[in-house]
Amino acid sequence: MAGLAPFPKFDVYGEETSLGTRWTKYVTKLENLFTGLSIDSKKRRKALLLHYAGDEVFEIYETLNLGDSDSNYDDVKQGLTGYFQPKKNREFERFEFRNLKQHHAETIDQFATRLRHKADNCEFSDKDGEIKSQIIQGCVSKKLRLKCLEEDKPLKDILTMGRTMEIADRQAKAMEPQYSDVNKIKVTPQHTKSQHANYSYPPSAQRKRQQQSQSRQTCRNCGGIYPHQTKCPAYGATCNYCRQPNHFIGVCRKRTRKAQVHGIDQVENEAQKEHSVSDTDTLFGVNVLTDNKVPKIILSINGVQTKTLIDTGSSINIISQDVVNKMKPRPMLKKTNIEVFAFAQNKPLTIKGKYTFTVETKSKVTAAEFHVVQGSSVTLISYQTSVELGIVPVINSVNSNKYEELCDKYQSVFTGLGKLKDKQIKFHVDENVVPIAQPARRIPFHVREKVEQEIIRLEQQDVIEKVDGPTPWVSNIVVAPKPNAPDQIRLCVDMRKANQALKRERHVVPTTDDIILELNGSKVFSKVDFNKGFHQLELSEESRNMTVFASHVGLYRYKRLNFGVSVAPEIFQNEIRQVLTGLEGTLNISDDIIIHAPYRDEHDRRLVAVLQRMQDKNLTLNKQKCEFGKTSVKFYGFVFSDKGISPDPAKITAVQNIAEPKTTGELRSF
Repeated sequence: MAGLAPFPKFDVYGEETSLGTRWTKYVTKLENLFTGLSIDSKKRRKALLLHYAGDEVFEIYETLNLGDSDSNYDDVKQGLTGYFQPKKNREFERFEFRNLKQHHAETIDQFATRLRHKADNCEFSDKDGEIKSQIIQGCVSKKLRLKCLEEDKPLKDILTMGRTMEIADRQAKAMEPQYSDVNKIKVTPQHTKSQHANYSYPPSAQRKRQQQSQSRQTCRNCGGIYPHQTKCPAYGATCNYCRQPNHFIGVCRKRTRKAQVHGIDQVENEAQKEHSVSDTDTLFGVNVLTDNKVPKIILSINGVQTKTLIDTGSSINIISQDVVNKMKPRPMLKKTNIEVFAFAQNKPLTIKGKYTFTVETKSKVTAAEFHVVQGSSVTLISYQTSVELGIVPVINSVNSNKYEELCDKYQSVFTGLGKLKDKQIKFHVDENVVPIAQPARRIPFHVREKVEQEIIRLEQQDVIEKVDGPTPWVSNIVVAPKPNAPDQIRLCVDMRKANQALKRERHVVPTTDDIILELNGSKVFSKVDFNKGFHQLELSEESRNMTVFASHVGLYRYKRLNFGVSVAPEIFQNEIRQVLTGLEGTLNISDDIIIHAPYRDEHDRRLVAVLQRMQDKNLTLNKQKCEFGKTSVKFYGFVFSDKGISPDPAKITAVQNIAEPKTTGELRSF
């Protein structure tokens, strides 16, 4: 053999609940490799196991005292398996098995596979029977559950039937009319007149009811049965609303015309109800409230200043054709099949189509879809658009307390300045470049005290150290005020001369396409930010002399990776990528890490794994810049959410508000 066959190392710091299962699979796959390469020697198998598994497994092996024999491969495997495989609690494993439910985006085969893996630790006497029972109880499809209860079928037939239903469901949805996405809710059956139509009355009672229905009418003055036996009760009365005589307030026509309700009503779409395979689909109807007391705001919609109603109960935006006619150039109308109902109306509003507009307030901008109605109706924005524009606050979910508890559990990860464990960064220096000791620049007197305080702070944090003796490289410092705190300074080292001697390592940084591919299908996100990320990587002794800088209080050099070093970003990117190796659903761009998953429970497990890895590697995060359990997150210039990807509105605003270049230099930078 010319070299060792490639094989991944074992992730000791992955999900703890599956550690034993993952180790068993790892050893099985490794032994398959041994068989394929005809490696039968116990001595070689032991050596390759400890080599491939990685440094963490080797450190665990050294603590197990399994003997010094080179051929005790079976003992080593058994010892490590006992270490990674915790003692099973059969009752707890069965409890977890009973609580497994099928996810909405999970196929029946994926659910069955998950059940089968969990059943391996439950010691069931009839594993297939238990899996079959749990599928019937926990499956998403009501049709499948009914079929299973109607006729006792074996597990194999149930899985076949479930696959068939899933395929038929997808095909039926592809064939039926496409409606706009709306919130899906359970509709509680209401007892209406039509639901009693099948009740059979005696013939005499039916004739009597028909006569009563023909003879009875509603009095428009009092609301009672007309004709009256005596004088109308409202005769001579004064309405408390319009102050007009001879009618009650309950039937006042002026009040009826003006009384409107804003919000969202559940209106079943009869056409969809007949043809859809789902029995829980509903459409929301929008009711426009024209009372002056309702919340309104002036928004710029595609450049047109528009008075807009804020309706936090609505799931769609509405705009009138009159507003669209004012836009230049005229936007392109898109087709839509959504049905929108006004309050207490069975006839849908006339929706001509939909547009995608840029909506702006004084401070924020976003892109939103608007459904256009004929005429001059009031423009309405939904809750989601209101949140994106910062008009209304985000309604925090109960999950926020869960993430606060998680932060408290890993409090050390959010405290102080960390240092990557067992790792030192070494610069690759071009020896052909002559070292340069630059003459010191004078620091203005009015900032010298602040510079001294900053140097003392960095020295106390073990970021810099004083230099004694000669040094070949000396750079100058640049002092700048912090943008958000003008009374504080940022200490930067001008490394331009020293950078000429540093060789790049040229590590690959993920592109936008890589990010989009990685986050495809995810609906729950967290974003964590390192606390002064560069300063958490320690420099080797020989590399520190490259960072020496001069100040009015003497020479200092960095003990940690510092800003201004040309190779620092790619080194940091690569080191953090290696720290996150083996963790699913994680991606880092420099000091930002995004954790993502299609389901919240899976996302939470991945988040815990990341925090645990940070704790194990002695790295710390900036809690103020972290976001946990969001359905939408800004990352690398885009907004990723459960609805897809869109440009960051802040980037759009920056481009729109960019100043026109007035000089040659500004034109070049533009």
